[in-house]
Order: sequence, then structure tokens, then C-alpha cells
Amino acid sequence: MHAPLLAQIREQPPDSGAPKAWDAAGQIRRRDQIRELHQQAVGPLFDASGQWIGKSTAPGGRERLWNCLSFLKSAATRDKGNTIVARTFQDRAHFSEFSHFEWVTAVQLLVRDRGELSNVCRELLKGLVREALNRRPEIRFSGYNDNFPAMENEVATLGGELLGDNDAGSRGLQGMRRLLEMLERRGLLSEYTSSTYSPVTMLCYSDIATYSRDAEARSLAVEIERRVWLDIAAHFHAPTNVLAGPHSRAYQVDSVGHLHQVQMMLYQAFGDRLWMNPVRFLFPPMERQVIHHDGDVPFMQVSDVWISSGTYHPTAEIERLAFDKPLPFRIAATSEFGCAAESVTIRNDRTGGQPTKTDAVFEYPAGDLVATTYMTEDYAVGSATAQFLDGNQTDTFFVNFRRTL
Repeated sequence: MHAPLLAQIREQPPDSGAPKAWDAAGQIRRRDQIRELHQQAVGPLFDASGQWIGKSTAPGGRERLWNCLSFLKSAATRDKGNTIVARTFQDRAHFSEFSHFEWVTAVQLLVRDRGELSNVCRELLKGLVREALNRRPEIRFSGYNDNFPAMENEVATLGGELLGDNDAGSRGLQGMRRLLEMLERRGLLSEYTSSTYSPVTMLCYSDIATYSRDAEARSLAVEIERRVWLDIAAHFHAPTNVLAGPHSRAYQVDSVGHLHQVQMMLYQAFGDRLWMNPVRFLFPPMERQVIHHDGDVPFMQVSDVWISSGTYHPTAEIERLAFDKPLPFRIAATSEFGCAAESVTIRNDRTGGQPTKTDAVFEYPAGDLVATTYMTEDYAVGSATAQFLDGNQTDTFFVNFRRTL
């Protein structure tokens, strides 16, 4: 599977003019569809001054900027979008410290800008990108949460181009080369087969493949994106529309097999081939549907805006693997993980029944694992030979199955 695909990738980079397997026009339509649904659902939850007036948890810095990926694209909500951007910086001290999510969203707003941003907001976002680039970290994939170096990679590559920082661009290229070196020795990312985080990583590399002015950066990015697509496509169980396990990282919404970011990305790429899609299950959600962040519907809706803001580049081969693979089907692949140290937490009468960290530490060694999945029309079962890091928020063993009505 890998060799023909990688050969095809090298022969057909995104700017080659060769026929493209991904549905670019359909992705534009679906992105506009999600934006319109989001603007109707979440637009009224901000007042004219950019203040949150909704009843759910007030959005933090990243969520406020994600909302603007939608609001700025409609004349009806554009002023509100600029107001929210400006107020996010005005009230920055009240939010959690800005980090990778805010940095990458600033880049995404800038590269997607077609004159919708005000001059003030454009300069505020450029300042945040400059702040991120001035840190000048090396971009390494060392067995942990790969979405973070992926976001760093987008900031360095595209942010460097936006601000004329050639050193940042070089760091971005080196980061992508390192990731591909890891994918030469492993079949999967360290943060593998994650309904939550694999789409974040793919969004970053799809952006580089779409927006970079550097031909090598585009070529490296689309090769990485399609390698991660292979993971998602091979593990996607079409009869249930659920990503089969095992999962490196999973939240409750993923463990119960309800709609999350992998379905958002699959809908953006493939449309109605996916029946568990955000149009049906998020605007509004179904009764008794599990919603991430303790039932925070606006958070999930703006997460869809963020994930659907990308243009993805799956091949026809990847689409067939996702939706038309012959069943039964079996896949096994390797991954690697770094070491971890976690404080021992206790909860008893002396702590008032509250979880309390102690001075004791559990240490987990670095290692590798084999993830194996077997699927039929009616079910899929997956397991890994080792847990991801300390085993928290991970499905090392996972079963999904069709219900009989």
C-alpha cells in the first residue's frame, strides 16, 4: 500500500497541475455550509462588543479565534469577527497563557485572509505570530503529543513566510524531514489513530500543502498528510462510521463512538459518504449524544469550523481504503512513545475526598508498540501491545460494533 501511494505523492504534488483526487469544489461547499450553520448557532452568543453572552462556558483565546475563521467570511458577521479578534488581545490577561493553539490559529487567520481582517486585527495577529517565532524552538517528534510539533511546524513554515523569517522556514522544513524519518521506521505517528488529535495534525500539514510558497514544503507536507490519512482510512470502520481502535489518545466522546473531530474531517473531505456527519449530529446535536468538554455544544460547533477550515488532499486510493475496503480486514502497524513521569494522586478522607497530588512519582519508560485491528461488517476490535505513555486518556483496547434494532 505504502510504496505506490508515496510514488504517486512524489509525482503529483499539490501544484503540479495533475488531476487531483480530492474534491476541492465540494470541500469549499461543505466549508461554507458549516460556516453558515455556525454563524446561525453561535453568532448570537457574542454581543456587539465581542463579549460572550452564551450560557455555556465562555470561550478561551483559541476558541474565540476559531470563531473568527467563520465570522470573518460573512458580511453579516465580519464586524463581529474583527471585534472578537481585537477584544481577545485586549482581554488577553484574563485567558490562559497563549500557546500553540492560539499561535497556529493566528497563522490560519492570516493565510486565509482575503481582505476581511481590519488593519488593526491583522497587525495584532502578526504580532502574535512574531512572538511565537521569536521562541525559535527545534521541531521534534519524540514520542508524545504530535499535534503540538505539528502546530509548531505550521507556525514556523507559514508564519515564517508571512513575516519574511527565513530561519523559521528552515526550521519548518527540518521539522517535516524529521517527521518523515520517523515515519520511515514506524507505520504510525506516536499520537496514532486519535479521533481528536490526528485531525489536528492533518489540518496543519494540509495548510502547509495548500498555502506555502515553497515547493519543497508543499511536497513534504502532502506526503505527511497522506501518511496520516493512511492511518485514518485503514482504521475507519465504514459500517459504524467509527474510527476503530486502538487509540493513542481518546476522550469520552471518542470512547463511546460519537461524533468528534475525525468525523468532521472526513465530512469535509468526503461529504455524504459519511452518515455520522456534523450537519446531522451537531447543528443541533442528537438527544443523549455525548458532547466533548462536558456538554459544551458551542465548543464542538466551533471545533468543526476549525477542522473544516482546511483543504485536505486524500487520493482516490485513500478514499477506497476508508469506505470500500473488503471486509474482513486486518491491519497491524508500529508506533513509538517517549518516557513519562506522573505524580501519584490520592483521594481519601484526609484529602476531603478530592484528588490530591503527592510527592511520589510513577515513571514510564519509552518504548514501541504494535497496534493491531481486525474488522468485519458487524464489528471491529483493536489492541496495542503497550499503552500510550501513562495510559491516561487512551484506548489501548477498543471494540465498536453495529447495534441490532
